[in-house]
Order: sequence, then C-alpha cells, then structure tokens
Amino acid sequence: MEKINTLKPDYKVMRMILNQTMRMNGSRATSAVTVKFILQYLLYAIATVPSMLGIMSGRIGLSTILLSPVLILAVSIVDQILDYGMRVTFSRMIEKREATLSHLFSGFRDRSKKVLKVALAMTVLAVIVVSAVSFATWKILGATGMLSFDSDAVENGAEVMQKLWTSSTVLSGVIGVTLFIIKIPFVYIWLVVYRRGDLGVFRALRISAGLLFGQFFRFVGFVFYAAGREIGIWIAMMVLGNIFSQMDSSSMLTVFAGLISFLQLLQQIRVLIKLNFVTPVYFYSMTGILEVHVSEYSKDETLEIPSANVDESDCDSETEIRPEIDLNPESEKLSGTDSQTETEVDTENDSSDHLGSES
Repeated sequence: MEKINTLKPDYKVMRMILNQTMRMNGSRATSAVTVKFILQYLLYAIATVPSMLGIMSGRIGLSTILLSPVLILAVSIVDQILDYGMRVTFSRMIEKREATLSHLFSGFRDRSKKVLKVALAMTVLAVIVVSAVSFATWKILGATGMLSFDSDAVENGAEVMQKLWTSSTVLSGVIGVTLFIIKIPFVYIWLVVYRRGDLGVFRALRISAGLLFGQFFRFVGFVFYAAGREIGIWIAMMVLGNIFSQMDSSSMLTVFAGLISFLQLLQQIRVLIKLNFVTPVYFYSMTGILEVHVSEYSKDETLEIPSANVDESDCDSETEIRPEIDLNPESEKLSGTDSQTETEVDTENDSSDHLGSES
C-alpha cells in the first residue's frame, strides 16, 4: 500500500480562493459551462434519434435496437473527453493562466490517447455495473407484479401504460443514481490525468479514488459549504416546477411554470460553474499545489490570489508550464495554510511513483 501525503485544507481560505477566482473568470466560466451543457444536450439528443424515428414510424428493427445503445456509448465517451476539457479550463483559471473555450476541447488534442483510454475504462466500468443493477431492478419489478398483465389489464390500455411508465421511471432513476455513484470515486481523475499524463490508466484511477476516500467527508463538507445555497435553490426550483406542471393548466400557471423552468435552467448553470471550481480548488489545496497561507488574506477579498509556484526556467518552449505537485511519501511535508495539518491517503502501487509536475 502506497501512502500519499496530503493536507487538510482550510475551508475559509479555499472559499476565498473560490470567490476571487469566480470574480476574475466569471464570464469565461459561464461560457465554458454553457457550451458544454448545450453540446451534451445535442449529442445525447442525436443519439436517441434512431430509436425515436423507429417508434414514430412503427418500424423498430434489430438495427434500430442495436444502433441507439452504440450511439449513446459513443456520446458518453465524447462527453467524458469534454469533462477533461472542463477540468483543464477551470484548473487554468485557478492557476491564473489563459483559459479560453478552445481548452474545453483539449482532450481531443492534448494527451488524446490517454484521455480516450481513461474514458473507455470508465465507460466499460459503467456498462458492467449499470447492466447488473438494471437486471436486478427488472427482476424486482417483475416480482412485484409491475411487469405482469392479465387479460383484463391488457384490455385496459391506461392501466398497462401506467405500469410501464412507473417501471421505466423507477428503472431510469436507478440507472441515474448508479451512474452518479460510479463517478464519485473518480471525481479527481481528470485532474490527475491533467497533472500527470505519464501515469497508467488504472494507476490514475487508483490515485483518484485514494485521494477522494482519504478525505471524502471533508470534501463533501466543502462542496456544501461553498455551493450549498446554490444547490438548495436549484432543488427548490425543481420541486416547485414539478408542482406547477401537475396542476390544472391555465394561461397564468403555464406562463409561471415556464418562467420557473427557465430560472431553474439558469440556476443549474450557476451550480455547475460553482462545482467545476470547487473540485480543482480542493484538489490543489489538498495536494499543496497552491501554497496559500491564511495570513495572506484579510476580510478584504480583493487581495490577489498567490500564483502557484512555477519555475519557467525548467520548461522549454514546447512544454506546458504547470505548478508543481509532489505526493511522494518520502518527500517533506507539503506547505499549505497555517491551519492545515498532514494526513495520509492509502493507494495501491509502487511507492516510487508520485504525482509531480511534467517537465
């Protein structure tokens, strides 16, 4: 078991870094999240076109049944490559470096083979787990009678449709929750790949999982500490929108429901912006990339964020300059905030490997 030294970053300092970075990069962050959101929606919509056309025409053949899942898997891989681009974009903002929309597509040109391999590995894992969970859920629904229809029920089309709708809703919800749970251990994976492209795929996945579970509750606490209000407002809007959508339709209620849906979309983008900043801020603070001290801040949050340590003399003109990160267990303690203390995260592999800057 390899021991990776990390820090317990201070919430207040990280929130100051987060707020200042958001003020300095608000428009660029909004553009990146909006473009990613639109591309994600369009790609998955295109992937479902064959099945929708088959249903509308009443001709659902074997090719249609097979094509849609293949397209969805392909779109999932592309979506994950775009996720890498999002991590690169927001990390560069925290590093106080140039970050443009072009960096959103960096996964297609920067370390494209490594990014593709990681995306494929995560997709295969998701397919295996989701298939097993879906099969178990389908069996449970069958055992409860949700998928059995007698002759009277078949004649009553409304009852059949109600059962099918309920079953599909339950199955979709289970799949959604399963995909979310699968992604949790690998929340740092694209940051690890960005920092160390020379690591193997499974090595990077193990490091990501080790870093998260070493400080899981502390990280979750920071997510709610920094973005809890935005997440709460977004959930409240979703609940309110569902309530109005189920009421008797009238001109005023329809307009109000539409307004709530629009505001919910805007709030969702705000939440995504905050979360895309929260993860790299915590990762950079936990690993000591940003050597920030409480004394460098005051109540006046207009103070400039200290740049991450970069020695440009060690890099040639073709090498991307990145702040130094060292998780070597044999190295000295990483410096952090005055209130930070050192903790250890266990991951498996050769202790000679460590997370460091690329030359």
